[in-house]
Amino acid sequence: MGGSLVDAGGHNPLEPAQFGVPIVMGLYDANFRAIIQDLRAHQALRITSKEELAAELIALLRDSAAAAAMGTRAREVFHEQAGATERCMTALRELLAERRTTA
Repeated sequence: MGGSLVDAGGHNPLEPAQFGVPIVMGLYDANFRAIIQDLRAHQALRITSKEELAAELIALLRDSAAAAAMGTRAREVFHEQAGATERCMTALRELLAERRTTA
């Protein structure tokens, strides 16, 4: 994920996760730390420097079973995260409704 190889906030790892592919990203993750932590906890992504990127990609290409398993875990995390916008909207509606009844 190229946006994570430079200090520009990172790149959303859920984009490739939805396709069930192994995720390799750089060291910059300022905008996506929570989801990256979740993906790391599930061993669904690898973080590497620009200098080590090629070696990481080659390792995954050589071990297709590990790459496939990593992609599967990434897709599982994606599905666990699905619906976050709707959950936030529901919570906001509930808070607004409570506020109206107490005002």
